[in-house]
Amino acid sequence: MIKGFAPYSDRFLVHDKEVLFPCTVYSAVIMDDRVIVGFSKDHLQAKFPELDSDRSIWCYDLNGNILWYIEKPYYIDKYTGEKVIYDQSFGGVGFNKEAGKIYAYSRKGYELDPYTGKLSNDFEIR
Repeated sequence: MIKGFAPYSDRFLVHDKEVLFPCTVYSAVIMDDRVIVGFSKDHLQAKFPELDSDRSIWCYDLNGNILWYIEKPYYIDKYTGEKVIYDQSFGGVGFNKEAGKIYAYSRKGYELDPYTGKLSNDFEIR
């Protein structure tokens, strides 16, 4: 079972166990074996100034171990074929129940592989 919600807190229930996260979680997707959270970029940067501020979506196993951070948001320029990195980080993570897919989004949206943190490069929210 997959559940998506917006806790706006640094602690919430994951499979009936309260979990404390390092800073405010704006959005979360709870899966059977992991939880993917979208942190507040500002809160994350204040708590961990050494981290790349574009990596605001993290994935944890049920024991609280970090499995991955999301890759930097980018797209492939259709004229040059080069990777172009966005200057804006992701704002959240969400689950589409009907499609059974998880998305990361900001200015553009991407389908997110919950097991690797890799993003598709062909999805855009309009």
